[in-house]
Amino acid sequence: MSAPETDRATRKRQQQRWLAAVNVVLFLGLAFQLNYLSYRHYERWDWTEHDLYTLSDRSKAVLEQLDQPVELYILMSEQDPSFRDLQNLLERYRTETDRLDVQYVDPDRDPGRYREVSQRFATGGVTLLLPTDVVAVVAVGERHRTVERNDLVHQSFDPMGDEDTIELDVQAERSLTGAIVDLAQAEPTTLCVTTGHGELALEGGERSLSGFADEIRGVSVELEALETRGQSRVPARCDALAIVGPQIAFPEAEVDVIRRYVRDGGNLLVALEPVPTRDQTGFISLGLEDMLRDFGVRADRNLVVEPNGALMPAEVGHPIG
Repeated sequence: MSAPETDRATRKRQQQRWLAAVNVVLFLGLAFQLNYLSYRHYERWDWTEHDLYTLSDRSKAVLEQLDQPVELYILMSEQDPSFRDLQNLLERYRTETDRLDVQYVDPDRDPGRYREVSQRFATGGVTLLLPTDVVAVVAVGERHRTVERNDLVHQSFDPMGDEDTIELDVQAERSLTGAIVDLAQAEPTTLCVTTGHGELALEGGERSLSGFADEIRGVSVELEALETRGQSRVPARCDALAIVGPQIAFPEAEVDVIRRYVRDGGNLLVALEPVPTRDQTGFISLGLEDMLRDFGVRADRNLVVEPNGALMPAEVGHPIG
């Protein structure tokens, strides 16, 4: 090979090495920029069916506004089919706030720790332990709320498959965020329930709200019976007023008190049921119809009857609904 050809070959090899070095530098620079941007602007792409790794705007707002520490205990085995999905979901919670302390307690691997947490938050009973269907506890100070398994995961059936699928969905986020909201409130919500007109009672009797009261226990809602007779106004401590299943008509004076309460910004829940007249030919007026009409609600004195019992849900024992 002549001298000129040797020089050209040498220069070509040098150019190739130089280009390779430039490519390496550019690649390293790009990698550095990507890592820096991912650190400054953390984002996680979510391709799951139920957006498990994408928190709703409501959850983000709740977490950003937390002004006190929140403890979250997950009482679930690491072998549970839903554990990893739940863990990933809670990682999203932790990226939004540093006031959330998540602790995982595996009942199988650490039964002593599980018993300790269970006893701390047990509300009563012979064993003084949490029910086994409780898989999460949210605590703020001395107050806490339990979350059952059915509130976090659901079982779906695939007609094309051989087995049911157990998975998390948006209900899990709704349950956890709801518990945090309830506990983070400075004061519990007071729901006043009217009495004196044959309404469902808070405790005891055949017509009772005791089951409802049990359901909202630990949800930062306090139920209070309120006798509207003789009242000139609904007490300010009532965040909401509920009229559930009255059997006797409300006097006009009491209706006026309730009307003023709503017009002043109060919250009202009315659940009426048909009350037949003595001769069984119609239904009595409960004195609330005109007030409800003022607020755009019409309470008709109608009854829906399904004569074919086969069309009724299994838990309904009679054809009237």
